[in-house]
Amino acid sequence: METIPLLDLMSQQVAEEKAALVAKAAAEAAQILRDAEARARQRHDESLAALSAELEAQSRRSRERVEAEAHMILLTTKDTITDEMLATVREQLHALASGPEFERVLEKLLAELLQDAPDNVVVLAPPAHAGFCRTWLDANGHGNLSVQPLEGLQGGAAIQDAGRSFRVTNTLETRFLKRESALRKFCLTGLFGGSEGAA
Repeated sequence: METIPLLDLMSQQVAEEKAALVAKAAAEAAQILRDAEARARQRHDESLAALSAELEAQSRRSRERVEAEAHMILLTTKDTITDEMLATVREQLHALASGPEFERVLEKLLAELLQDAPDNVVVLAPPAHAGFCRTWLDANGHGNLSVQPLEGLQGGAAIQDAGRSFRVTNTLETRFLKRESALRKFCLTGLFGGSEGAA
């Protein structure tokens, strides 16, 4: 049997231990590298997900802001068109009150005013129509009532008691004002198929 000199044996053991340590270190280094790459991938994926979520949130906020602005423009446009239509109606009522056919309307307004009125009221009339009101009152059983022209009264008539404790006005303008909200809704529905707040 051949004996290996001690120095060679020791050198061989050192070489084997060195190889084992190098292999172990290489395995640990490979594991550390794999762990680092996994952490890097995870951080990369998390960063991408966070960036994607932030971009989506910004996009959603921008979209909501644009939609809100568009909605406000639409509502403003609807209101503007409706205001113009109601202004046109007012102009036409004013033209009617200034025209020759107004006396037929005034007859109806007087009849409504006097329907349940006390017998001692004074009829207030536009100065241009005071004579017509007097004639109408006489012809319709109200000859006992006095007529007073009232500057600034247009498009109808009013009644008040002698002590001026109450006044009831029946003009085209007051009737329009009482119905303005309903007329606005009517215009919006007719033009846009919805109510004032509908988009």
